[in-house]
Amino acid sequence: MLFKRSNTSAQTYHIPTMNILDLGSTKFMCAQGYKSSNSFRLLGFGYHASSGISGGRITDISLCEDSILRAVETSENQSGELIKDITVGLGGPHIQNKLIKISVHVGGDMVEDHHVEMLFQELLRFSERQDKDVLYFIPQSYTLDGAMGVLDPRGMIATELSGAFFVTFGQKIFMENVMNVLDRCHLKTQQFISSGYASAIGTLFKDETTLGVTHIDLGGRHTDITIFREGGVVQAFSLPVGGDHITQDIARGLGVSLADAERLKTLYGSTIVERGDEQKVLQVHELNISSGKQITQKLLTTIIRSRVEEILEMITQQIKINILSAGQRYVFTGGTSMLHGIKEKAELTFRGSVRLGLPINILGPDINSPGPEFSVCAGLLALIDKGNQEIVKPKNTSKNFFLDRLKSWIYDTI
Repeated sequence: MLFKRSNTSAQTYHIPTMNILDLGSTKFMCAQGYKSSNSFRLLGFGYHASSGISGGRITDISLCEDSILRAVETSENQSGELIKDITVGLGGPHIQNKLIKISVHVGGDMVEDHHVEMLFQELLRFSERQDKDVLYFIPQSYTLDGAMGVLDPRGMIATELSGAFFVTFGQKIFMENVMNVLDRCHLKTQQFISSGYASAIGTLFKDETTLGVTHIDLGGRHTDITIFREGGVVQAFSLPVGGDHITQDIARGLGVSLADAERLKTLYGSTIVERGDEQKVLQVHELNISSGKQITQKLLTTIIRSRVEEILEMITQQIKINILSAGQRYVFTGGTSMLHGIKEKAELTFRGSVRLGLPINILGPDINSPGPEFSVCAGLLALIDKGNQEIVKPKNTSKNFFLDRLKSWIYDTI
């Protein structure tokens, strides 16, 4: 029998809370928190291994529902507060990003509010023709008659007004299935955010995004790359490789179970062969055989290093054209970034500065210093706290909504 959520036992805090859910490829994480001074304090936190989802698609809606409810229930039990409204982080191949430029004719008049509104409406019409759902878009800059880099075009005279927007899409069928499973969990979704973008917001400092940085979130089954320059996103994409592929390589190479392979990776995993590794012996149990066998640390490291080199090379090929624009700075986060030696390996591959990113300003009841696997949750909390000023949700198309977002974006940019 699948887990069922109780709606009667929870109490309610008087302080306003922010509720977030990270639908990761290997585990679902739910958290409730509030802003205290310059930090976010967690009231509740729960996670559960993701079931009913594979390769970025839902394969069993009942199992997926059960996994979400278990993570939500754990968080609710800690906080004493029932979760109703929630902000959700999504990643994988069904979440796509694109930089789109839209132009409208002004006709030599002064640019006013309704001209900016026309840009937004034209962007939405363009997006509707893509057979994808627009999750949100981020204004980058405006152009007046070829003059680029305009922050606020209103009040200026022009013939043509153009805008550059970084748009995040979700595949329609995938989004409908996600909405379906969340409805079954009695959760009202306030906003969907790309997990790669949320992870970057949760771990990057303002100077890094201004000077240029490539943020790399190494997840279980996919890796999200987000590139920033001059404070804005210039490119984002996802690769179908991650920590689980390293685990599978270990299992195949050593003939052990996936559980044992994960244990070996966690306890002894490294990308650097060190002196004496050939003599360092590890005990393992062969798959479906009661007797054990011995392997060397060097063999384990060689298997891990080969897959890590492949992942880093795939990333390099994808970002090659953006290295100069983003600078030679890289930030790694996600659970796989904790693998010993991956920072040093990345520095050799990218020939740049690499640091391991940790969630910024997060304090919790049971986790004083959250690890990099909490990066997406940290970013979701930060975006909620800012009122999602960086992003515009497409379903709200009133003039006041768009103008308020524009004013907030201009204020933050200046």
